[in-house]
Amino acid sequence: MKKIIKNGLIIDPSQNLCEEGNLYLDDDKIVMIELADKTLGEAKDFEKAETINAKGLWVTPGLIDLHVHFREPGLEYKEDIKSGSEAAIHGGFTTVCMMPNTKPVIDSVETLEYVDKKAKEANLINVLTIAAITKGQKGEELCDFQKMMEVDTITKKINGKGICAISEDGRSVMNSKVMLEGIKEAKEFRTMTLASIIKRPECNIKTVLKFIDKDYNKNVLENAETSIKYEGYISRYLNEIKDIEKYENMIIPKDFDYSTLQSVKIDQINKLKQFKPYNISQALRIPEIDMSVAHILILAINNLKKKK
Repeated sequence: MKKIIKNGLIIDPSQNLCEEGNLYLDDDKIVMIELADKTLGEAKDFEKAETINAKGLWVTPGLIDLHVHFREPGLEYKEDIKSGSEAAIHGGFTTVCMMPNTKPVIDSVETLEYVDKKAKEANLINVLTIAAITKGQKGEELCDFQKMMEVDTITKKINGKGICAISEDGRSVMNSKVMLEGIKEAKEFRTMTLASIIKRPECNIKTVLKFIDKDYNKNVLENAETSIKYEGYISRYLNEIKDIEKYENMIIPKDFDYSTLQSVKIDQINKLKQFKPYNISQALRIPEIDMSVAHILILAINNLKKKK
């Protein structure tokens, strides 16, 4: 079905666009944006299209709410996932992040699966789930984030991980040691790189292949399932640098060429060139330099030593 949304204020940050114009849709897909001085895309056979006058209204991509309470399970008399989703879609929000302070708390695979099932049944918006930091939100023991990361949720289809964040919401983790561990876990799972997986005692090649960040090394990953070379690549990480602490004092050669580092972003390489760290420990203190970069740097230095 063809539609034209006319005279609305079209706002699209991805296109740096904030201008009045007309939007042409074919089967709910934007095929053309008509502005005062230019036209983006192409629209054919729209003579009989349904027209919606949006004068005085905003026309935007779906909005995202990072903090919602849908209260299910346990507090459905206040709200549930279906009614919350309906309210969100009526307000233009197509993605929300649901807080974990339900009854029971979203602190396990079972509760996560229940919440995600309800969101899929409602089938109105993307309900991304935030897990609790600690079990029962008691502030004593961290939840098993790795298991929750594995669950096939709406969140995982969007960002590759079963949960989108962790939070105690209205509570605080009073034990600073537990809170610090939670922050470290969140940092590792945020990027879900090879380095963060390798540090775990149960790590093996199969685990790495299952959880590795798809953008970590696209050239290698294209043949990840069948490449013996790839398995050798992983094995080197597992055997040589399982414990990062052993390498913190490794000295980085003064003339080291950071441009030779594989699978490291340009801005990260530029940071290393700018700060010129003396050893691995100093490198890890540089903004944007994470464990995955440190691992690659260690391997590169070890390879240089072997060649000499």
